[in-house]
This record gives sequence, structure tokens and C-alpha cells, in this order.
Amino acid sequence: MNKFYGIIMVLFTLCFVSCSSDDETRPENYLTINGTKHIISTGTIIDWGTDSEIEYRKYNLRLKDKLSNPANYINFSILSNSTKRLEEGEYTYQYLPEKGVCTNLEIGYDLEYDADNERIKGSCINEYNMENRAGTIKVSQEDGDYRFDINMTFEYKDQNYTVQGCFWDVLTKN
Repeated sequence: MNKFYGIIMVLFTLCFVSCSSDDETRPENYLTINGTKHIISTGTIIDWGTDSEIEYRKYNLRLKDKLSNPANYINFSILSNSTKRLEEGEYTYQYLPEKGVCTNLEIGYDLEYDADNERIKGSCINEYNMENRAGTIKVSQEDGDYRFDINMTFEYKDQNYTVQGCFWDVLTKN
């Protein structure tokens, strides 16, 4: 009988170890701005759809590291190669919209707001005041979830910025 319980304990331990190692293969959701890492805790993906004049489907993503002050975020659009769904692949940044690109890049960091939701601290940088914008967003799908890998660079007020990140299980769909 002791052998039976011993075997059960060994099997239970092996199952526990193998299950926990599967969970560890998913990377954390993060956004790194100029070397400072921010854990992404919330995000939305909005399907703006398509219309008869365009040959792509537009998705907008907005990710934040937290809901409280100070917060950091990234916002961008992906113009899918498909009119039916968000297609997997690598989307290169481009200012002018066309299918197969990412555009509408905006980054906010160290943001603090007062009770009237007015920004009192921090910076918002969008593609209208960025120079030398470049980079990619890679979209893949794993276990039914979309995964986004970001690698962007740009210049703002004579300072170079690097934005990198990975996220996939913090998105709510709107």
C-alpha cells in the first residue's frame, strides 16, 4: 500500500512540474521605453472594420502598464492584409496608411492626471512630432491568443527613443 501511495505522489509531482513548466513558456507582457521596462497590465483591441473603399481591416491597440498615476502607454493601429481578420505577419511602420502596415503610433510615459482628467505631468509623443520613425510589429497567434512583438525607434526633440515589447493576454476586445 505504501508503494501505491508513493507511486501516486511521484505521478502527481511529475504532472505538477510538467504543467507549471508549460505556463512558464509564455513571456510576460511588457513595454520597454529607452531601457525602462514597464509591465503591461491592461489593453484593448478595437476592430474598426473595413469599408468598400479600402482593402484592409483596421485594428487599434492601446496598452497601459497600470490604471493609476503615473502611467505609461502605447497606442497604434495595424492595417491587416485581410479584410476578414487580423492576419499574422510582420507589419512595418509607415506614416501613410495602406494594407500590411502599422501606423498611428503614440506613446505616453510618466503620465499623471488630476481629478478633472487633465494631464499635469508626463509626455505624449505621437507620429506628428516624431522624426525618423521606423520599426515593426510582429503578429502571431498561439493557443487562440494574438501575440504582438514590438520593435520601434524614433527621434523626438533631438533624442533617440527605442520602444520594445511583447504582449498577448492582456487584451480585451471592443
